[in-house]
Amino acid sequence: MPTSNTYSVLTEEDNIPTDNTNTTETAKPPPIYIEAQMIESLTELLEHQAGKNNFTLKQLKDNQIKVQLPTPVLYRQIVNALKSKNANFYTYQTKTDRSYKTILCGIHPKTNTHKIVEELKQYNHTVKTIKNINPTPTPTPNHDQHLNTSSRTYAQATASETHFTIENHVRIPHYTIYDTKHPSGKAHGGTAIIIKNNIKHHLHSNTKYDYLQVTTVTIETTNGEIRGLIKKFQDCLNCAATEGRSVVQLF
Repeated sequence: MPTSNTYSVLTEEDNIPTDNTNTTETAKPPPIYIEAQMIESLTELLEHQAGKNNFTLKQLKDNQIKVQLPTPVLYRQIVNALKSKNANFYTYQTKTDRSYKTILCGIHPKTNTHKIVEELKQYNHTVKTIKNINPTPTPTPNHDQHLNTSSRTYAQATASETHFTIENHVRIPHYTIYDTKHPSGKAHGGTAIIIKNNIKHHLHSNTKYDYLQVTTVTIETTNGEIRGLIKKFQDCLNCAATEGRSVVQLF
């Protein structure tokens, strides 16, 4: 039985002519507004610089003429001619002539900027200003730093409601931290004493209760020993105590 292709009447896609020509649209230049008392002299100038039928004129109020050019090249020629004649006019900056800022990455901050300007000129770029951006220096750790709070240097400090657990690891250079955690093991309550290493001292004791955590440190002085005690109350211990109140004592 003879067969036939019902789609044979359709044109193959390969036979369809294609136009691979890339067309680029030229941006239309902005209009030029000229104050002219005599239209004939202005027309002669435009025809001499741009040629006939290469511009349009529109009469506005107060002897103002609006001139529109088809291309940026003719626009620049007319603007330069008007400047040379000291004509009273104004216009706007074209998109191609607008300045923009850019950052050149991967260049050493001490590179000579004059060489960069010369290289950019080869690509028809006019550089107005250029400067190197110095990277922010990384602060180096000061191993002689002290514990600073509110612009003051302390030899020792006490803290309550530390909320420390066994997962916390707090370190301050040249200081020793003694803390008493809440016996529940949760981030709740807790006390701590922070003391400078150049002070002779040792841990005296730690006291842990659900309602009370105490950290005691003994400081050695020339006149004897001073024992520092910090307490955290969570229940009413007496009539004067309030739940959740912190008390710091030195004795």
